[in-house]
Amino acid sequence: YHVGGLSSAHATLAAGANHVFVNKFDPDLVLRIIVDEGVTAFIAVPAMMRELVDSRGGDTVFPTVRKILVGAGRLTDELYNSIRHVFPNAKVTMAYGMTETTSSVTFLSPEDARFELDADSTFAGNAEGQLLVRGSSLMLGYVGVDRTETFDADGWFATGDLGAVGEARGEETGSRVWLRGRAKEMIKSGGENVSPEEVERILNKHANVEASVVIGAPHTKWGEAV
Repeated sequence: YHVGGLSSAHATLAAGANHVFVNKFDPDLVLRIIVDEGVTAFIAVPAMMRELVDSRGGDTVFPTVRKILVGAGRLTDELYNSIRHVFPNAKVTMAYGMTETTSSVTFLSPEDARFELDADSTFAGNAEGQLLVRGSSLMLGYVGVDRTETFDADGWFATGDLGAVGEARGEETGSRVWLRGRAKEMIKSGGENVSPEEVERILNKHANVEASVVIGAPHTKWGEAV
């Protein structure tokens, strides 16, 4: 589930930059590394950003960071404002993607005017529903699964995400994409994909459990809680 980190490692190598790896995410350790190594860019999920913001001491800021890529979850206005305060020189970019697309599909700044869905937004044809993607970065297919089960005749792959695509207006170029939810039942908690069926199978093995239903509930820190 962590192709985002792997692709960033490859990008860092291709750019000839230094890359600091840690065995486990620890907000205090990461903040120390940012200071000691003069870190200029990093990627994270919203839950990690929340811990970094909450772990910094006093009014400490980290001016060396110039780029932060946030993915695998929704970035709230409150968290974004906190990030801008702690990392005052950083450009924050939101990414949407998935392992099947070799990481990111789209990027957008929280301050981009296209971020808001306004009354003048136009949707051409059948532009609301499940988002489909295709392109050279898309996987060839799932091992052991017939390609026709996941791709249509034109090579479009169903992401399992619900959303809308709006046509560009005025001086804008390209389209605008909004995520509305997930068609799949996968729970995204702290950047991890949790299968409710797997959790249910474990619960149902208990002698005192006859049946169970697992869902994702909104959570301020993890995005969703199981």
